[in-house]
Amino acid sequence: MSLASQAQGALEVRGEYVVRANTRWFAIFPKTLEDRILTSRAEGREGPNLVVYKTKSRLARDHYVIPYSIFRDLLVDETITVSDVNGSRRWNLTLDDGRLHVSHRAGTIDVREYYGASLLVESEGISEFDVDVHGFSAQEGRPHLVSHLRRERNRTIVRRKKSIAESLSCEICGFSFEAHYGSAAAEYCEVHHLVALSEIDALTETTLEDLAILCANCHRVVHLHYPPYSLEEVRRFIRSREV
Repeated sequence: MSLASQAQGALEVRGEYVVRANTRWFAIFPKTLEDRILTSRAEGREGPNLVVYKTKSRLARDHYVIPYSIFRDLLVDETITVSDVNGSRRWNLTLDDGRLHVSHRAGTIDVREYYGASLLVESEGISEFDVDVHGFSAQEGRPHLVSHLRRERNRTIVRRKKSIAESLSCEICGFSFEAHYGSAAAEYCEVHHLVALSEIDALTETTLEDLAILCANCHRVVHLHYPPYSLEEVRRFIRSREV
């Protein structure tokens, strides 16, 4: 799933202008941009980044994070579009093969270097689940219906993987669940599919050899990238950080 889509709420709270563009074109609205500029400047930034993402892609980082200084000069009165139907005002833009263009203006801007760039909540070490308790508050709890497709997982083979394992230890970092949790070890370890189910387009037969036992930390690191990192790639990363 798109990282930008998942983090949209957290990004907009910080003043980022986030827009989905599953096709080549998208729109920016003056009032929304004005609000984002005020929010970002209150944090000491010049203006918002423009985060353009796709949800039809299977790439988690299929997005652009375009700095305000790059796109601000495109959004002027001369390039705004006014609807003949209701008089609404907006800028119509296209982003095709890394080239950004606004209607009523000649030429494009090369923004390829901003493809897949870190989101603000990543670069500052903040996520939707990390809230600064010192002088910050946010409204929460509004109910809403969310629907999405999810690949079914067979819990039987997951339980079997845990039951036959010689040791309930993380196959990346070696953390021993048995040493820390004793008879409850199986409740806390996680089972990872070596080939992500999201990469499979049809029903598939999963064997025990297709699964690995991981701790929650390593499991999350594996899935920070799409397609997921291999176990060996994460092991090498850990070794490179050891002093």
